[in-house]
Amino acid sequence: NGVAVSGKTNPVSKQTLQRFLGIDALKFANPVYVNLLTASPSSDGPDANTAPTVTEWSASRKPVYNSETTADAVSATTPYWGGLTLENDMVQISNQRTIGWDSTDLGSVGTNITVNAVAVFDAETSGNLLYWEELTLSRIVNNGDTFQFGVDRLKIRED
Repeated sequence: NGVAVSGKTNPVSKQTLQRFLGIDALKFANPVYVNLLTASPSSDGPDANTAPTVTEWSASRKPVYNSETTADAVSATTPYWGGLTLENDMVQISNQRTIGWDSTDLGSVGTNITVNAVAVFDAETSGNLLYWEELTLSRIVNNGDTFQFGVDRLKIRED
């Protein structure tokens, strides 16, 4: 009989999340991009080397930078990932500054679009899906609406 080891310690979770903050040698691209999904992925990927196919809404992915310094080089309102915290034995980072799509961004998304999930990608187009999660409550979006995650409302967690 074999044993599948799947639990990990907080130091390993911290090291994984530091890739978003530009600290780890294997850091993710800067920025990474957030977008909303109209259908959740059915799994983490069809095989060990491939991310799942996702159904994104038609609005553009939004950049989130690895630090306040790199975000400020773009604008004083550009979102970035905050420092590591521990919540209920889960290590997490969260957005600092609002990540949002305004009425111009959503001027042509259609009507009665149901947003079910949020995803983080390593590129502005195509690229790899890094993390995803279903929203607690789906939301209906129409042309000209706004959608946003206020400060500390979008968290990337590692157990």
